[in-house]
Amino acid sequence: MVIRLLLSIYLSFSSIGLAEAVLYNSQDLDVLTKNKNYREYLDHAMDLKPSKRDQKWEAQLEEMGLQYLDFISAQRKTNIADIERVKKISHFKVFYSNEFFIKKRDYYFLKNISECLAKNEANCKTKVDNYFLDFKHDILFSKDLVNLLKAYPKSFDDLWPYAKPLVQNTLSEFYCDKSPIKELVIERLMSAIDLNALKKSIHKDCIKVVTPHLKSFLTDKNSEIRDKAFSLMFKNENLKIEDKGLYSTYSFLSKSSLSNTEVDSIIKTFKNLKNNYEIRTKVLRELKSWPHFPDSAFSQEDAPIKIKVINRYFPEILDYYSSTCLDYLKGRKTFTRGNPTPQCHRFFHSISPLNILSETKLHEYQEATKYRKN
Repeated sequence: MVIRLLLSIYLSFSSIGLAEAVLYNSQDLDVLTKNKNYREYLDHAMDLKPSKRDQKWEAQLEEMGLQYLDFISAQRKTNIADIERVKKISHFKVFYSNEFFIKKRDYYFLKNISECLAKNEANCKTKVDNYFLDFKHDILFSKDLVNLLKAYPKSFDDLWPYAKPLVQNTLSEFYCDKSPIKELVIERLMSAIDLNALKKSIHKDCIKVVTPHLKSFLTDKNSEIRDKAFSLMFKNENLKIEDKGLYSTYSFLSKSSLSNTEVDSIIKTFKNLKNNYEIRTKVLRELKSWPHFPDSAFSQEDAPIKIKVINRYFPEILDYYSSTCLDYLKGRKTFTRGNPTPQCHRFFHSISPLNILSETKLHEYQEATKYRKN
């Protein structure tokens, strides 16, 4: 009796196991397709033996996978079951390199990441890294992910690893000059200790489209940053004549001391500026836009020599500087940021004996400063 009872129980459980192990056939999958039952279809699409997975099955699977992503992406929130299913089918051969599937899948991943960040950003780092590292992505996934993560600097203080797939891509030139990738590349270039090593990890076309945006660094107060930006623009052939003129003029006016090599380079640029009024106008317009004119050169012992050089090649600077200085001293214009010509007095002291400024301006200065204590 005992043996018969145990046998009966065994057969009962065996029959249940067999029932659960029933595989779907192509007719079952057709019905699920017709009824748009995406979840059940994708859970059983691989039930068919490899020999039965023909072109019809492949096309059907592709269609159901793409429609499934549209369906779940339209839902208000993501859910764990769908996330796990998406992860699983991402490794199906039909989807692994499917551009349309990858784009839609990336959108769903980003939606899930966004929900996670909004709930508790500190717990999302592992999720983000798993999505990023474990799956093949569209090139725009890097851009969108960086754009999403930049709002959470506490948990994601280094966004460069997430940007690398894009900046290394052959299509990077279409995206590297746009935020937020542009700022990351510029920051990387300007902070690089070994620039040649860094260039190996950034596509040359990415660097090419980013370097024009380094123009703002050509007049940075930090001479090392200024020189690095100039070098990058020069090496990548992104240096326009007016950029070179601006860099040289700013360096000449703001640096307390210059090497012989720097002086030779600046004078060479000034000679080109002398014969190009249009470029001089562009450079001066840029200098005029700043609240304070770069005029450290006028505070040095060699100020008279530098003033003579400027007068020879770029006299408009002296005219503008002296006029602006007098406007400030005589109160003819309002300057909300204070004196726009900090070295005004030293400038007039240096230029007075050189017979460069008009007697009218020199007299105006004397009148404006006759009560000034030396």
